[in-house]
Amino acid sequence: MERTHRYDRIMQAHEETFDWVFQKSDLELVPWLLKGSSIYWIQGKPGSGKSTLMKFLQSNRQTILRRWRQGGDQISAWFYFNERGSYVEKSFEGLFRSIIRELTLQNERLTDLVLDIYLERVKQSAKQKQTWRIKDLECALTAILSQRREDLEILLFLDALDEYSGPLEMIAEFIQSVVQPVPHSKTKVKVLFSSRPWDVLVASFAECPGFKMHEQTKGDMRMYVLDHLEALHHSRLSLTPPAESAESESRDIASTIVDRAEGV
Repeated sequence: MERTHRYDRIMQAHEETFDWVFQKSDLELVPWLLKGSSIYWIQGKPGSGKSTLMKFLQSNRQTILRRWRQGGDQISAWFYFNERGSYVEKSFEGLFRSIIRELTLQNERLTDLVLDIYLERVKQSAKQKQTWRIKDLECALTAILSQRREDLEILLFLDALDEYSGPLEMIAEFIQSVVQPVPHSKTKVKVLFSSRPWDVLVASFAECPGFKMHEQTKGDMRMYVLDHLEALHHSRLSLTPPAESAESESRDIASTIVDRAEGV
């Protein structure tokens, strides 16, 4: 599917990096996963590693679900916005299609719920095969959010919200609305998203729990630089161990690079 193109292009996290996201208590991510509600925002400068972190989180989704799971049925869905991609990678239609697909694949009752909407459309049309319009997708998502059949918790992960192709006010309003409880519904939703700190998003989500990516990655960047410098030394010196002075020089170089990078 086209939605995977952005995911495939994102670099894998360097070994042993990003473990801090589950370990630093001041980030409050684990408490939010366990007992939190509403919205968690990972913001950061361009190139600070937000998407790489989101990919890391998805590759560790079972760890997240274990930390989150408190009983009942919990399911998650992921979407990576991509301003350079096709229409479905940066639009509401693409977002809705992806979310509905992932949720229905994980819960048969939701599949039945959405299928009922589709069959009703078939009845109202002469065509036996229907193409879902944006209004149909909105209807299907609304049905999921307002269902009364079972207790259900949904966790949405949205990457690069600032790359949505329309007005940011619209996507901000969508996130704020989707986490609001629907009267009598048994579905609860919370959203974790990443983005650059554009003014519209700051105005909407400044009070939400979260952190600034570029303020957390100095240790990871240092580890990455030192590993590459060590590999470079070994390639030059073959089997000869690097001298202590070379190791000290590598540490100094790594510190300089990390300080000048300012989190990106």
